[in-house]
Amino acid sequence: MKKLLAMVMCLGLMVFGFAAGAKADLVTFNFDPAAGLPNNSDATAIGNYMTGVYGSTVTVTGNSPSSETGNFTLLGGIGDGYIESEPFKEHLIQINFTVPITSASFDYGQLVDEFHADYFDGTTWTNFFNQSYVGVEIGNSGTISFPVNVTVTALRFHDDYVGEVGIDNLVVNKQAVPEAATMMMLGTGLLGLLGFRRRIKK
Repeated sequence: MKKLLAMVMCLGLMVFGFAAGAKADLVTFNFDPAAGLPNNSDATAIGNYMTGVYGSTVTVTGNSPSSETGNFTLLGGIGDGYIESEPFKEHLIQINFTVPITSASFDYGQLVDEFHADYFDGTTWTNFFNQSYVGVEIGNSGTISFPVNVTVTALRFHDDYVGEVGIDNLVVNKQAVPEAATMMMLGTGLLGLLGFRRRIKK
């Protein structure tokens, strides 16, 4: 009975280690010049800024080879500090995360068009936010939590080929990643189980 109780305690230690050591972070990207990004920063500069804030690699892309793709500019006079879509084809901003996210919220702006937001699960894009056609508008999306069984590695913001779109104050919840202490606790639990197994065999 004592051996069984000890084994249960070891398993409990392992589970607790994962729960306590897995750390989820709420991360805010503020694209205002005060954050260190001047107007007309390119996609690489934006990605570097976001990587520094996120603690893991983040990349920003558009959908055309235009030199303006992903430019950090004013959004049609709507407001300062927006990542604005490039001016050709479908206006698109895509943000890729090496460490997945579990939720997102953002300020959006649109100029004579619709506004749409999608998430990528590694295979397909799924729409999760829509704003119908207006002349000029800014707003906030609220927090959208993604399905628990989905691994979201990218966000995409786009319009319907007419005007321009932009985002600011993007807030994401970085998926929990086990810390070194968690792995140590797991290892300790496994060693304990092996020790008890040997004692039982003897």
